[in-house]
Amino acid sequence: METLTINHDFELGEELLRSARKQIRHDHEIVRSQARQASSKFLISYLDHYGVEPFTEDPVVLLNQCREINSRFYALELPAFAEYDEVNLEILCVAAERVRDFVAGLLD
Repeated sequence: METLTINHDFELGEELLRSARKQIRHDHEIVRSQARQASSKFLISYLDHYGVEPFTEDPVVLLNQCREINSRFYALELPAFAEYDEVNLEILCVAAERVRDFVAGLLD
């Protein structure tokens, strides 16, 4: 059951990231929201793997929870998702991809 939850959260993160990428030239609010949610889902999948209940959907709080479990998460930085304008939206998608790749590397 735990593996199904982890996989579901991770796959949902992938869907959100793909959707954000598709909207990058059209709807900036959706990109910000989906990149943020994707990062959260990837981090939640890591917490679920260790049986830790996430405190929130806020990726910064989730990152700190992950850091309590594994100090390697200190190497991962997150942008302030709400502060980016349309010129910098690509950064948010790249950040979500980095979170995905980082978590995937630890869960393998």
